[in-house]
Amino acid sequence: MATSPQFLGHDGLNYLNEIRRIGERAGLEIPRASTLAEIIAGASDRDDAHGEDPLWCPVPGDSDLDAIRELRERLCEALFGDQGADVCSRLTLIALDYSLIPALNSDGCLTVHTNRGDVAGRFASRLVPAAMALVSERLLARIRFCADLWCRSPFLDRTRNGSAMCCSARCSARLRKRRFRAGESRAHEEGISA
Repeated sequence: MATSPQFLGHDGLNYLNEIRRIGERAGLEIPRASTLAEIIAGASDRDDAHGEDPLWCPVPGDSDLDAIRELRERLCEALFGDQGADVCSRLTLIALDYSLIPALNSDGCLTVHTNRGDVAGRFASRLVPAAMALVSERLLARIRFCADLWCRSPFLDRTRNGSAMCCSARCSARLRKRRFRAGESRAHEEGISA
């Protein structure tokens, strides 16, 4: 969601490596694209071997960017859009549109599968249940936006008192450094004027 125009003001999901990063954070296994030598050798059929594994995702292509953007915008609208509307019903409609099916694995843990074999379907099978968990566990109010102006990514505040301001230690360090420099320049200006 950090790449959403709703938060950034421009479309930040432009490259396949961004899709790969989102998939890795969601716990999906995305194989690397086949090399020309592998395609010539006939090793490109590895996509079909993992078709039923819910953690496996096909190699994203340029045609998948629009589908992932649509999923991202629908999730952002459901979670952060019109606050008067029912978040649960909006997420349920997204789950139905992506043919998500709850199932139990051999360990008795709940997993979510999709009948769709495309990249967007695999992403939806991981991201929609995560969004539903935010709502069901009443954690939606803990979604914050990073205070670092260079970032502004949404993040889940996991601190005990709910006081986190930044999404990462890197953003926090950047924010402290910026505030320190602003304090130094203010003190320097006051020293010159005195």
